[in-house]
Amino acid sequence: MHDQSEPPGSPWRAALCAALFVAGGAYHLRALRALRHENGALRRAQAGKTAELALLRASDDRRFESYRAHVDALRTRHPRRRGNATAEHVPVGILVRTFAGDLQWLAYCLRSVAKFAQPYVDGVTVVFPEADDATVGAFVRLAHPWARTNVSTSAAVFAAAMRAAHPHKFARCHAGQCLPDYAAQIFDKLCADLYVPAARFVLHLDSDTVLTRPLAFSDVFDPRTRKPLMPRVRYAPGSEAEWRWRAVTADLVGIKAEDLEFQFMTRQGLCYPRAFYGTFRRAAERLHGRPLSEWLGDRFA
Repeated sequence: MHDQSEPPGSPWRAALCAALFVAGGAYHLRALRALRHENGALRRAQAGKTAELALLRASDDRRFESYRAHVDALRTRHPRRRGNATAEHVPVGILVRTFAGDLQWLAYCLRSVAKFAQPYVDGVTVVFPEADDATVGAFVRLAHPWARTNVSTSAAVFAAAMRAAHPHKFARCHAGQCLPDYAAQIFDKLCADLYVPAARFVLHLDSDTVLTRPLAFSDVFDPRTRKPLMPRVRYAPGSEAEWRWRAVTADLVGIKAEDLEFQFMTRQGLCYPRAFYGTFRRAAERLHGRPLSEWLGDRFA
């Protein structure tokens, strides 16, 4: 009678093992090739995205000049508007400091600026953290190519400084209890002269601000003195503005809190001479004996 069992070293068992090994190797080889194909496609997509962003950045100056030509054409067509105190042009640049969390508001802000700020504004600069370039930067460059984009590294610098100076507090920063991003946006606004090119005055707008009618000269400047309007109100005792801002502002400019009578955060659209910013930073650094960024980092840690 034929024995159905095969000895361990039989040719049949060896052939079966070899066949299984080859089949398994072929399967793994196909899987490896598929993985390499997917990785290659991913790398090509990333390279394409990088090239696209590089192309958009390279064309930024050309698009800005196109916007300037558009504004010049509007000025020629509409030299005056009702409510404009003078037809003489004053170079004003708008600065919008934003971040990804305000992107939905930014869309409306820029649409209103495009509709109502021209032809009295030379240009618009949108500044955002470096980490938000793929969202905010890409949106502005594609949806509003007439606006100039500028990446800020302040948020990362402030976060690193706070981590080094206040390690016991930095864990709370992730829960939103200390605000490197908030300190960074204050610092960026105080560096407006470095972001807004070739403007004699800088007009600040926040992302959640919209213009609802054509912007007039008298909305920003005093028609008599031709200087920027500086609306102000007295600090109300016990108000949020007083407990939140009076002491820190007084400390920044080197006076007693009780001597700081007025606060200027009364509206959006505050305008300052471009020459003011550098002078203020240097004065604050002399007063406190250290860079303004360090002072802000300590106050908002």
